[in-house]
Amino acid sequence: MLYFGGASSEFLMRLFPPPDHEMPNDLVLHALGTFWSIVTMSTWIRGLAVWRWTLGLAVLVVAAVGATTPASLRFLTHWGVRAVEGLRPDAEAVRHFDADGLRLRYLDEGSGEPVVLVHGLGSSIEHNWVRPGVVRRLTEAGYRVLALDVRGHGGSDKPHDPGRYGEEEVTDIVRLMDQAGVRRAHLVGYSRGALLAHHATDRFPERFFTVTLGGYGSRGDSSGPIEALPRDVVADSLGAGSLGPIIRALTPPAAPPSGRLVAVANGMISATNDMHALAAAFREDPPPIPPARLRANPVPTLVLIGELDPLREDADAMAALMTGARVHVVPGAAHRDAPAAAGFGETLVAFLRAHEGG
Repeated sequence: MLYFGGASSEFLMRLFPPPDHEMPNDLVLHALGTFWSIVTMSTWIRGLAVWRWTLGLAVLVVAAVGATTPASLRFLTHWGVRAVEGLRPDAEAVRHFDADGLRLRYLDEGSGEPVVLVHGLGSSIEHNWVRPGVVRRLTEAGYRVLALDVRGHGGSDKPHDPGRYGEEEVTDIVRLMDQAGVRRAHLVGYSRGALLAHHATDRFPERFFTVTLGGYGSRGDSSGPIEALPRDVVADSLGAGSLGPIIRALTPPAAPPSGRLVAVANGMISATNDMHALAAAFREDPPPIPPARLRANPVPTLVLIGELDPLREDADAMAALMTGARVHVVPGAAHRDAPAAAGFGETLVAFLRAHEGG
């Protein structure tokens, strides 16, 4: 349901393997993190951005090398990511619009036939689409990109009321198109964003040329790795600052995540998200599209799934049920990194070209 952009926590673990010995006192790391956060705030006030970058990256390195408990690792990763993220200015193409009283952020870049991008849980325009190069590939191929920071994420408003999510998020996709003056578009979602995109094409098929469902698969019976998780348990975990249940569900069984990896992921996600907003969104996730409606699928569909994604079997089963759907497996890709993998962008562009103009 989520996509981690930017630095890969697994890459950090391999680059800076944990020491075989315990540090004398993990409180030293907590003190360093506290001192660093104060210093970086003061340098930000003085506008010395280079120091924020340097110190932020230094703390991430210290976290990978020295932290000996999940708590300290999560703490240092959280503040390191916050420093680096705080330096990223909005691009000129970033704008905002009103969606039923909420202020939502979106990117409008390029020209040509429009493509709407919807990111996953705990992600954003930048993490899911800009840094992996998807926006660049689409604009260079001659498409206009409309990418949405889903409510509760990124630079959009973050209500804590579950009633503001679910079907409202689906409607936000069409609201964005109306705001941009777009009658019909191609729609691309990743992970939880694919769930929202799937519902959008089910409810508003006349508004879309095609839909691409990335990092997603559902047989329509709530039996998938994420769908089968107890919703309240996962939401409570998110509210407490942990992605543990989701990370474990989206990690290949042959390589279960370590406690350190989960701690790094928790630090990264909490640094750039309001965890109570994520919990509220998860509580109100739309249900999967049932099999009867999958068979009546009204929009040409591409299912893009990583070779190592635990959702792959469900993606294959879903596409087999859907009229007008085909699957492309991204070689060597897992759930977390498929949008940046070789073949993702090229396959997406080829599919869009084959269906230009509907």
